[in-house]
Amino acid sequence: MKNVHIAFRSLFKKGRHNGIKIVSLGVGLAMGLVLIAKVCFELSYDNFYPESDRVFAIQENVSVGEKKIEGYPHVSGGVPPGMKAEIPGVESATCANVIGEYLFTTSDKKKYTGNFVMADQYFFDVLPRKVLAGNAKETLSRPLYALVSEKIAAKIGGGKDVVGQTFEIASFPGHLFTIGGVFEEVPDNTHLKYNMLVSLVSFETVMGWTNLDQWFGGDSYNGYVRLQSGVRAENLLQPMAEMLDRHVDSAQLKEQGIDYALALCPLEELYAKSPATKRMAVMLVAIAFAILFAALMNYVLLVISSLVTRSKDIAVHKCYGASGWNISDMIFSETFLNLLVSLGISAMLILALREMVEELLSASLLSLFTVDTVLMLVAVCVIVFLVAGLLPSQLFSKIPVASVFRSYKESRRSWKKALLFIQFMAVGFLVCLLVVIGLQYNKMVNDNPGYKYERLAYCRMDGVPSSSRRALMDELKKTSGGGGCIYLQ
Repeated sequence: MKNVHIAFRSLFKKGRHNGIKIVSLGVGLAMGLVLIAKVCFELSYDNFYPESDRVFAIQENVSVGEKKIEGYPHVSGGVPPGMKAEIPGVESATCANVIGEYLFTTSDKKKYTGNFVMADQYFFDVLPRKVLAGNAKETLSRPLYALVSEKIAAKIGGGKDVVGQTFEIASFPGHLFTIGGVFEEVPDNTHLKYNMLVSLVSFETVMGWTNLDQWFGGDSYNGYVRLQSGVRAENLLQPMAEMLDRHVDSAQLKEQGIDYALALCPLEELYAKSPATKRMAVMLVAIAFAILFAALMNYVLLVISSLVTRSKDIAVHKCYGASGWNISDMIFSETFLNLLVSLGISAMLILALREMVEELLSASLLSLFTVDTVLMLVAVCVIVFLVAGLLPSQLFSKIPVASVFRSYKESRRSWKKALLFIQFMAVGFLVCLLVVIGLQYNKMVNDNPGYKYERLAYCRMDGVPSSSRRALMDELKKTSGGGGCIYLQ
């Protein structure tokens, strides 16, 4: 406690550059820790499901002639239920279809947007979420019924029970969906983002689709299986191939030059182990390391620069019996206090720039700073503390008492030059990276795509019946002077 008290008093002493040290370290920590939290967030996708190591996504490996597609993330509608019925070791299976973000209108004529997924009644058996109201399995087995997340329920009901209320999806006019239950919100770190679950059997009612039990073709569904405990995915490859042979005419496919097989991908690796995610993680870690290293070297250099001015203080402590360990303890106490203040500045910066951080990283702060991530960040801070305190403490503890009172002038230039060189390398890496990103951005913004942006307009057709869309397009062409029109359903 005595050293902590001395460290606290030293915060306000002149000539020690404490303000610069703390602010620069705080800014570096804010940027570095946020980037590390983002990497942890990206690598933690879908690990929140209970026993997620037993959940696998069904994928297709298809080759047509010389063209090969491996790990295609969609399957035909008959595959997931077929695996549950025919392959031992499959505990449960589900089939879903991501239809995206749509506008919907409730019975009181208020409009909202939601991320819609159509799913069968076994969806929560494989990818469980806590059901807060209603019966999920019963709801997802009935046409024109839906489950909503707790946030959507709060928006619609304003705190009241929403079970039994109806809504209409703008892109599917004339069909009223009934809310049959409410489920716990899905975290941000998932590849399957949704807050509205519509029963898969509604496809037949709304769109007239009858390919839900198809075994080949119409492969637009997300299929997932949960394996029994102790069952290995590779042991199911042969049974999966035999199942396909029973339902798909493989001989006819081979005559057409088509090779078709199924594969299982662990749910936790579906996003986190993808090449794009790996590249992003490596880049973010490199940037975070460069930022933290530059801030850390700047801190150490500023501490070492006060070596001569503080030499007499250290000598006085030694004259009163302080050992080298006591001096090291005192320096580490100062480092610890400076680090705490820097972390406080980092927290304030992150909170002050919260909207910018969440927009740039596409994740909320609550999602970024989970318990596991905070433990990782604490480990990083411990490493920063040890590096920031170790070298200065060694240098200060070795200051000779006799030389101090004979005008000690050791400047430790070799240490300073080495550390300064490393710091310049880290800063140079960041500057080069920013230049490259700036040039890429400039090329994308100023590149000539072959048309002028000012002549483009985007128009959503949600709520417009299919029979009326052609007439609306013709009207848009007239009003735009005969220009072309592209639309998305």
